[in-house]
Amino acid sequence: MYTEFFGFTEKPFTITPNPRFMYLSHGHKEALAHLLYGIQNHVGFVEITGEVGAGKTTILRTLFEQLEQDSCRLAFIFNPKLSTLELLRNINREFAIDCTSVHHDALLSALNDFLLAENVAGRTVVLVIDEAQNLSPEVLEQIRLLSNLETTTDKLIQIVLVGQPELSEMLDRNELRQLNQRITVRYFLGTISLDETCRYIQHRLDVAGGRELAHFQPAALRTVYRLSRGLPRMINVLCDRALLIAYGEGRRDIRAADIRLAQSELRRAQAPLLPGRGRTLIAVVLVVVLAALGGRAVLSLPAPGEKPPAVARKTQQSDIETLRNAFAGQDATRNATAALKGLLSRWKLTSEVSSRADPLASLAATASANGLNLLPLNGGIALLEKLNSPALVRLLLPGMTEPRYLTIVRQEGEYFTMIPAVAKHSVVSRDELAALWSGQAWLLWKNWRAIPTLVTPDLNDAGVTRLQEQLSRSEDLSAPITGVYDRATIKAVTDLQARTGLVQDGRVGPQTLVRLYQESGDFAVPMLREVRKQL
Repeated sequence: MYTEFFGFTEKPFTITPNPRFMYLSHGHKEALAHLLYGIQNHVGFVEITGEVGAGKTTILRTLFEQLEQDSCRLAFIFNPKLSTLELLRNINREFAIDCTSVHHDALLSALNDFLLAENVAGRTVVLVIDEAQNLSPEVLEQIRLLSNLETTTDKLIQIVLVGQPELSEMLDRNELRQLNQRITVRYFLGTISLDETCRYIQHRLDVAGGRELAHFQPAALRTVYRLSRGLPRMINVLCDRALLIAYGEGRRDIRAADIRLAQSELRRAQAPLLPGRGRTLIAVVLVVVLAALGGRAVLSLPAPGEKPPAVARKTQQSDIETLRNAFAGQDATRNATAALKGLLSRWKLTSEVSSRADPLASLAATASANGLNLLPLNGGIALLEKLNSPALVRLLLPGMTEPRYLTIVRQEGEYFTMIPAVAKHSVVSRDELAALWSGQAWLLWKNWRAIPTLVTPDLNDAGVTRLQEQLSRSEDLSAPITGVYDRATIKAVTDLQARTGLVQDGRVGPQTLVRLYQESGDFAVPMLREVRKQL
């Protein structure tokens, strides 16, 4: 409809994955790296999870393009609502295995013969299951049994499970613990940042050939990010509708108001009102119920002095706007000073923060003077939760020339305690924090035992000894302390990373050390939540 008006060769913002519009953010590249690492190293199982619309299908399409057809055999299952027998038949059909039997043992035997033949030929066999959160426990157990097909030295099939966060929750069930323990490479695909959102939109405009005519104003780009929360699918939906709105008014510049109107129209389309008879019926039922109560319908109020029960409030857009306006109304210097002092107080530091210096420079100087390190983070709330450490968060406030900050000091379930408090709020929900957060954060940490960054296997160093001692304290290492960064130590580091949700690369970096010092329990480390070791 609007392609000719904007000079596009095709619509730039469709929700159907199109290889021509492929754009990989930092998170997408990380997820792809995990996939390739798991497949190339024959780890057996890889799990990739992410919210609806985060771009999991985009990653899979990129993976399929990068797998060399001569060295890999690939099967892709995208409709996992199958029985165990149907799953085997679908896998065999995808691999073009000639077996028409309807018996489980015959299908499995044919698959095993195929895998052995491919192994002899030097090819890697990969099974990718999309929407894996829809798999039943029985089918997941069958998938685990497939991983038993192996030689004395190698797994015959590499299995990639891709799904929504519910997949991880399902795998945490006790009856699936055997499968869960076999998944050694995991990655959660979060949302993209504001900068990446802007680059994503410009990239799609470039590919469609209409960047010269269609212009998203800076405020519009910020509004897209805020309302989409960095989910690529929602970015596409909002931008497509906003282009249509601008086209209807004969404009080629897309404004923030167009994005807000687009969201409003989409909400109305997704939430139809009850028909008139339905509303009448509800009114009649209410009258009947009130009559049955004899007119004695009253609100149940707590007795004097009694605290009302805690009720989880549902985040509304008005709540987020109230918080955003409250932060925007704060003096930038006072806001930064309060937030930085809140972070330092968690480390029991009372050093004054310079009101004249750049807040981050001032924080870095104070940290260094007290033997602490400043660790920048770029990502989503999930990473902050995994690191379990108080953090300074930079806020996304469209139209503000000077940044505003808050410090997260505590987490209880879906709620976070923040400093400074605004608009009578000292607690924000996960949704509210996600809407406010720019994607940038900083946390303080201390390398208590001067453990070096370790990435080289077989390194012999006193720092390795200290690392092994700490891994023993956290119960991740049971092997002897050798002072060598050997396989047992690398495995212990990987186990720690897996248990705490970090990237499982076997390397010792700041994020791994942050969690190691927390898990050992030897040091006074401020945390968002208390660490409870599994017995």
